[in-house]
Amino acid sequence: MRRISLVSAVTSLMLALVVPGLALAANTNGAPSPVSSPSSTHKWGWPLLGFDPAHTGSNPHETILSSSSVGGLGLAWSRSTGRRGYILGGSPLVTRSGQVIVPGADAHIHAFDATTGSASWRSAIQSTSLADAVGGKLVYVGTSAGLSALKTSSGRVVWSDHHPESPCVDQEVEAPPNFSDGVVYAALNDPELVAVEARDGACVWASPAKMGFVQESSPAVENGVVYAGDDGGRLFAIDASDGSVLWHVAASSFGDVSTPVVAGRRVYATSADEVGAYRASTGARIWAFRLGRSETPAAPAFANGVLYVGSNDGMVYALNTKGNVLWGASLGAASSVSVSLANGVVYASADALYALDAATGSILWSGAIGNSADTPFGSTPAIVDGMVYVQGNQGRLYAFGLPEA
Repeated sequence: MRRISLVSAVTSLMLALVVPGLALAANTNGAPSPVSSPSSTHKWGWPLLGFDPAHTGSNPHETILSSSSVGGLGLAWSRSTGRRGYILGGSPLVTRSGQVIVPGADAHIHAFDATTGSASWRSAIQSTSLADAVGGKLVYVGTSAGLSALKTSSGRVVWSDHHPESPCVDQEVEAPPNFSDGVVYAALNDPELVAVEARDGACVWASPAKMGFVQESSPAVENGVVYAGDDGGRLFAIDASDGSVLWHVAASSFGDVSTPVVAGRRVYATSADEVGAYRASTGARIWAFRLGRSETPAAPAFANGVLYVGSNDGMVYALNTKGNVLWGASLGAASSVSVSLANGVVYASADALYALDAATGSILWSGAIGNSADTPFGSTPAIVDGMVYVQGNQGRLYAFGLPEA
């Protein structure tokens, strides 16, 4: 079961129970107005933390929300996700069938209708992972003793790999699992990185890489290589075929390394006080850019040759591939900032949810997500078909959309 620690409190972000209700939008002047309903099905969805197996954090298929339209966002619906206790939930995912699936503040997995926010199901098992991974008709969940696969339609457990004698998964999985080409990759808290068959949980390999004991960095997968950070300041590259270690480097003198982002021939990751670019083939550091110090660094996002990263001092930066600053934007609050991208807009979750122009850093819109001053952070936003889904830190899930024409 997840605990609110300094590590998980900033990296993990809460989602849980839902109370059905009317879908209304609160526009910028506070007057409620109906929002346009997205399709009940989505061609692409937002199936993984960071959208894709490489964790780029960018949805290249979004066409409804843009820098010219995002200013019209309003609250479509918000739902209670349970009382905030010592458990924090995780970041939302969106399936192609039109469900929002989230780890809850009550340590269970919850599914909601993406259009209305009505509850679909609540898992019987408890979850420890900070986000899940959707592959086809299954959602893969970390637990206190391993991995489980649930049907996205009902939450029914299809398989669980959590037996002490298992050669693969026998420890808590707190880092979000990843899914790619029929394989689920997970970082364990024992410490170990493993791969299992998505269809039945059968062990593919358990890497000999000895990583940190509290893993919150989700593995990124690209071109047959698995990349993962650990809580000892290291960044690893693992052969996806057999789990052998290709390289590992020190990315920080202390603390966690974020979920990596893989783009082109580079791996990007934040650490305690900087974001760095590394050669995907060797791990050699190319450049580093200093950020506000954080014990729980948020993952960057990448699109169109630009890296976007949030800092613990409430700043968001855009950097080119040489590490030069294109712009920096202050969100006006000292907080850990999680970012996502879609169609020329950067969505930043901090004390509120912000939309920034990806080209200039100008703040185009902001929406309240109920965050308190003592813990001013929210989940990583998911952007799908004109809707933005995010969880605040007071036990509510928020969905924002555009008003009806």
